[in-house]
Amino acid sequence: SNSWGNSSTSYGPGAQAYDAGTRDANSSQAGNQEMIFLFAAGNDGPSSNTVGNPGNGKNMITVGASENQRPSDESGNWNDGCGVGPSGADNAMDVINFSSRGPVAGSRIKPEVIAPGTHIQGTASTVAGYDGSGVCDKYRPGSQTVFAASSGTSHSTPAVAGVASLYYRWLQTRHGIAATSPALMKAYLIAHPTYLTGVSGNGNLPTNSQGYGMPDMATAFDDTPRFLINQSEILGASGETWSWSGAVADPGKPVRIVMTYTDAPGNTGTSPQVNDLDLKIEVDGSTYLGNVFSGQWSTTGGTADNRNNYEAVFLPAGSSGALDITITAKNIAGDGVPGNADGTDQDFALVCYNCAQEPGFALVATPPRLDVCAPDPASYTVDVGQIMGFVSPVSLTVSGNPAGSNVSFSQNPVTPAGSSTLTIGNTDAAAAGSYTLTIDGNAAGATPQSRSVGLNLFSSAPPAAVPGAPANGATDVATTPNFSWSAATQASTYTIEVATNAGFSNIVATQSGIDGTSWAAPMLNGNTTYYWRVKAENTCG
Repeated sequence: SNSWGNSSTSYGPGAQAYDAGTRDANSSQAGNQEMIFLFAAGNDGPSSNTVGNPGNGKNMITVGASENQRPSDESGNWNDGCGVGPSGADNAMDVINFSSRGPVAGSRIKPEVIAPGTHIQGTASTVAGYDGSGVCDKYRPGSQTVFAASSGTSHSTPAVAGVASLYYRWLQTRHGIAATSPALMKAYLIAHPTYLTGVSGNGNLPTNSQGYGMPDMATAFDDTPRFLINQSEILGASGETWSWSGAVADPGKPVRIVMTYTDAPGNTGTSPQVNDLDLKIEVDGSTYLGNVFSGQWSTTGGTADNRNNYEAVFLPAGSSGALDITITAKNIAGDGVPGNADGTDQDFALVCYNCAQEPGFALVATPPRLDVCAPDPASYTVDVGQIMGFVSPVSLTVSGNPAGSNVSFSQNPVTPAGSSTLTIGNTDAAAAGSYTLTIDGNAAGATPQSRSVGLNLFSSAPPAAVPGAPANGATDVATTPNFSWSAATQASTYTIEVATNAGFSNIVATQSGIDGTSWAAPMLNGNTTYYWRVKAENTCG
């Protein structure tokens, strides 16, 4: 993890050396000693073309900085010594303005990923003479000498390095990959992203501000089927192809496919690209090329990417059926795999998330959550999808339903592809509350599948919610007041209204569907008397 660099944006000797060292960190030793390098993008944003050397190389993982979600500390609003105030640390979906942006030499996109980099706290140096230089806050909070705080891509980068170390171990223990290559680590980070939608977010992926987004560890560690390649396939000449055929494992989840390769180091001072591999996906009768996006999802059409040594196809939930992946050696001009007999070749890594390699079935239950007023029943549709021609009957069971209720399936077992209606009946004999129902599917010769749905069961309309603050008759209230009230039994949501008259004929602010017991109002006028009321609601009334 490297939190250093310089402001030179050309492809220099440093970037070249780290591109070579990613494949072989010790050239004096036989074989390739691969090393996963992460570099901070730099703090020269928000202008474009500001990612410095050596982080602007091809084979390292370059990390930008989003905001943190820590606008204040125990002393109030947090303005750190680097000029980052509360507004620079109040939304992790915002790209912070100082984060360096691509493009970099060769019109390549950098960074690849992003992570929070403002108001980051860590242990303070214990070296004699430590004066806080190099960090924003020598000590934070100021009443102690254990913790310091700072802002910058120097702090988002080690966070992603920590994520990478966890991924490395996960790939060992859950996927049997003894040594994750730098290319596979980059692919795994890219394949499990959170798309930033705040300031300097959005855009067609990958963007020069957020790359593909922020690591999403919840998805990276889930049990969704994956197909992985760790540089075991080599393309030896221009025009050669590699292909794989499988299927979408779960139509209820997105499909994310990422191909990366450790390219040979390029010539300094020029566009550094050497080899060029292209990714193509065919699913649902449509063809998608790598890095052709509309927002956070891939779109058909476009042209193959000849600039970046990483390409991705992201499809939203809803895709199903056969899935074909093709990787083409568009141009093999250099030695991508040093140390073997072939002087012009290139291997690659691949991550296919939500990809099945063998026949089986998919299980999808909708809706994901239901609100029901007893004695009405709760009904869910359970779709049993077919993967690669699997036709064995799937037996369905459900657990977690309210005590006293009964369960039934309209069809059980179900032969893929087919569906069944799950009904939770006798709800008036059950206690009101929130429940999680687990639907399990089992079939001979296939991996068992499990899906969860929610049930909010109500027995009556809720009583009135009691307003709390601002209290009746309160004065000196902020013009952006925070309204709060007591929770009402069996309430699902609340609706608040603010008016300038007691009859509420002139409502100036309102919000419905509030999940909690408070609401931050928009700006109101000063020197004005307001009236407010709140209503508790559920599906019973």
